[in-house]
Amino acid sequence: MKKTLTMMVLAMVVGILPAQAVLKERNMEQAMSVLRTELTMMHKEQQQRVARFNEMSRRFDRMMVQVMDRCQQIELMLYSQRSGYVFDLAYACSEATSLHSQMSSRMLPFETFASHYNDQVMQYVRLVKSLEDIPDFILTNDKLRADRDSCMVLAKAIATDMAVQRIQLDRTRERSQMVLNKSKLLNDFALKAYDDIRQSIFVNGDQSYFSTMGSINRYWRQGVIDLHEKYRPAGQTHSEWRGNLIFFLFMFIVSYIVLSTLVSWLVIRYLVPRRWLSDDFNRKRGSIIVAVSALLFAVVTLIISYTLTDHNFMIMASMLLSEYAWLLTAIMFSIIIRLKSTRVKSGIRLYIPILMVGFIVFVYRITFMPNTIVNLTFPPILLIATIWQGDVIRR
Repeated sequence: MKKTLTMMVLAMVVGILPAQAVLKERNMEQAMSVLRTELTMMHKEQQQRVARFNEMSRRFDRMMVQVMDRCQQIELMLYSQRSGYVFDLAYACSEATSLHSQMSSRMLPFETFASHYNDQVMQYVRLVKSLEDIPDFILTNDKLRADRDSCMVLAKAIATDMAVQRIQLDRTRERSQMVLNKSKLLNDFALKAYDDIRQSIFVNGDQSYFSTMGSINRYWRQGVIDLHEKYRPAGQTHSEWRGNLIFFLFMFIVSYIVLSTLVSWLVIRYLVPRRWLSDDFNRKRGSIIVAVSALLFAVVTLIISYTLTDHNFMIMASMLLSEYAWLLTAIMFSIIIRLKSTRVKSGIRLYIPILMVGFIVFVYRITFMPNTIVNLTFPPILLIATIWQGDVIRR
């Protein structure tokens, strides 16, 4: 849907707007004769243009229905979020801002086309008026007068057809503006929600972890309740954001990590030319396998995010996993290229605590972990990672 709207507008401009012109001829009689020929050709092609316009209009209307359907889904998603689920709210806000950005950028060419089409209609109206206002005393012969009358009839017919199409275009324009206004309301609400999230985290803060530990039993019970409500099956109603699909995602991650590692090992073991297998390469072999595995994983998840158009959870999860895999790939290849083979393992150990924390944050984000669980588990993870990082640096 991202590029379809723009391509449809371009097709309208190229295939629907009439294109003819009369340049300065030798005299009035020749100019009128050329205009009559042009308008005759235009009128014969008018039915084809009308058919193209109607087809494009129907496709555009269907597109607007899809966008409006998405608007309604995002609206329900935004207004149904519960407190204590920051990741859920952040995802809903990102969908709203993304939709508004897409609509704003893609409505501009449509508005340009609609304005240009109105100018074309007015051009033919002015042409009819100009033909009607030609004084009789310059119509010096019957042929010139007949050409003028024919041009007037043809121009009126074309202008009438275009006026009818403009009514349909205005209706489509109103629908598009309604969708754009709806997306703007959602965008404004999302930006306000983003600001509230920032205020609650970075300005107002939350109670300290020691206070949380003082009421650990209460927080633990609430965390168990939140997990149960969050990930339990949705009864008879299927939801791709619960239970089974999340479990399938993690099974896919584990399976593909194993598979990509095996493929990387086989490639390096059997396909890499022997002249590349220097002592330095062999000492970096394990690190290279990890880097290539991360690269394969990044490519596959990126492909999945662009091919699974009907699975919102898998698209979101694949894009986030792809971002993390690309980050890991960049870090690994940077270490392999910049450091000597004797220091590669030390370099990797320096990054492991940070990568671990990053991966946990991605897991929280992908699974939309409830706030209570994040508040209970993330501070100890940060403490462990900090101690680990300090120990690695000290060594």
